[in-house]
Amino acid sequence: MRRRCLLFALSFLAAGTAMAADLRLQLNPALARLDAADPKRAKRVLDALDAIVRNRPFTTAEAPPRTRAIDPPVERLLNENPLLQEAWRIDPKAALTQIREIVAIGGN
Repeated sequence: MRRRCLLFALSFLAAGTAMAADLRLQLNPALARLDAADPKRAKRVLDALDAIVRNRPFTTAEAPPRTRAIDPPVERLLNENPLLQEAWRIDPKAALTQIREIVAIGGN
């Protein structure tokens, strides 16, 4: 009985993690396209973006660092992907690295 409860709990946690990933993909079309093309690469990008959002280098009261003009392809990705927008607001340089990863696989 105890073993069944443990297995049920573990399967529930795994399903919750999968549902969270699915929601991130549903809300971020470029990441969904990346996932369709290369799931392992998409997981790395999602993990990196999550790390950016979780490890905010400044408080929300502070303004994000100033950046140069945004290229149209990057701006298009930012406009359609809320997770990228949030990561960009927090750390544009780190977010740009992930955006380049998306573009490299054809997720633009």
